[in-house]
Amino acid sequence: SREGKMVFGLGKAAATLMITGLGPTVSGGRINGTILCTAPDGGTTASTLNLTISGQESTCVEYRHSTGSGDNKKTETRYAYGKRNLFSISVPLASFPGTQIPGGQHSYNFTAQIPSGLPPSMVVRGHGRSQCEIQYNIKVHLVRPGLLKSDVRMTAIFSLVGESHDVPPSPAMAGPATVAVNQCCCINRGFMTLGATTDRTMVHRGDTLSVAFCCKNDSTTNIDYTDVAMLEVISWTAGNHAAHAAKTIATNRFMGNPEDKLMKQHSSRDIAETTQGASKEIFENLNDSARNNTSKLIVQGQVVESYAGSIIQVQHTVTVRSKTACCITDPEVGIKVFIMANRTGEDEFIPTAVAIPNAMDIPMDSVVMGGVPANAEGEEDDDLPMAFVAPGGADGSIARLAEELSRSFNSQQAIQKFSLSPAGLQTLSTLDPQSYGMIVGKARMLEQPKVGAQLASFMKSQGGVTCAHLAAGVKAVSSVSRVGLVKAVAPECSDRQANAGLVAEELSTFDAMMCEAALSAK
Repeated sequence: SREGKMVFGLGKAAATLMITGLGPTVSGGRINGTILCTAPDGGTTASTLNLTISGQESTCVEYRHSTGSGDNKKTETRYAYGKRNLFSISVPLASFPGTQIPGGQHSYNFTAQIPSGLPPSMVVRGHGRSQCEIQYNIKVHLVRPGLLKSDVRMTAIFSLVGESHDVPPSPAMAGPATVAVNQCCCINRGFMTLGATTDRTMVHRGDTLSVAFCCKNDSTTNIDYTDVAMLEVISWTAGNHAAHAAKTIATNRFMGNPEDKLMKQHSSRDIAETTQGASKEIFENLNDSARNNTSKLIVQGQVVESYAGSIIQVQHTVTVRSKTACCITDPEVGIKVFIMANRTGEDEFIPTAVAIPNAMDIPMDSVVMGGVPANAEGEEDDDLPMAFVAPGGADGSIARLAEELSRSFNSQQAIQKFSLSPAGLQTLSTLDPQSYGMIVGKARMLEQPKVGAQLASFMKSQGGVTCAHLAAGVKAVSSVSRVGLVKAVAPECSDRQANAGLVAEELSTFDAMMCEAALSAK
């Protein structure tokens, strides 16, 4: 069990520590607990009792390393480790007059507001000893000054659950994509065009995702079946080494039938003509429920929430793949989706934190967010140092804001704090399109549309946001956020009537259709 570990002080006059009352909490919620410090009869030497609350990403990659050649070649298994701080806050919980703790048990209650936007706790294992982990813990340190006096330390782990977000549904489309259908890589059998849509790209755990797809077969081979699946890929790095773990979350199979919507069509048309005609037909069919195939994928089970960290990445993709005969091309398209925590009130795992009387409320104004990854190789990583680095760039500069966003887990909050200085407010009021796009692109994926609108509000005093700004933002954000960004910002563009085309040029045909109303002049 990794619930906690305790290190006792040396000598007869040592003390013991215990952390109690910890339970699972949600990102942005409260963590409560009690520190029990038991001193031996007659007391013990100690000056202060310090408390640290923190979270880290940690990784391990197992790999094979070879030296020499021929008969002298030697291959051995090695391990690379990586760690990165997510946040940390350290405070003195108690001090002891005369550097002496009286004998007996002493309790110290505490409560703290956990920063919002943090990723949930997780452990994922790969090949061998390769694994990645996001862990949150409470560390207690009893400082015992003097020769032959060993400090007493204890660490306890607590579980953090991702916070829920209410996001308006935003459909997405993959394709239509026309591919040459080849047998054994070189014998052309014609072409197939495949397209798919999802009813939204931001999905809560427990939701049912609707996926519609169509395939236009302009080849001389049949489609045996089409698989619709949601894939989860978790990848992590440690120095120059990488590992990953992948699994299928949900899948449905549609069998081919010469008389259904996957009808075989013999054709000798060239690729240009096929692409133009088939893509139009697929596009029309995907918007007609009577002419497409619809699959329901339930996001359930041990699904990890989507996350983009420094050394850990969690990505989810909906794929549609039409399977043909052996050694013949299988057309495939994919749509990126973002999986969030359960909807508010649907996660029975998170109890409400119970207030503890006379608890010290840990001040979080000095919390340090983010850090640079540390890497090492060897057998164990317990002593791997991690560093927090002060943000670069001058106060109020774009470089400083970019650095703050890279370490923050609440982009809107970071921007609001940046605006409190006169220099920061001036910077936000006069953003050029390139800087606007860079800031929106660095925001957390879930927050990108709201950050775009937040920046637009700061720019109102200096002429407002323009279509050039919005176009730069569309280019910079994830495909999951593009439609949401346009819908949030387009109504604020001062030149929408004249220059909406700048934004439309950066959108796919399907996304442009979804944004048509937002881009239309009032």
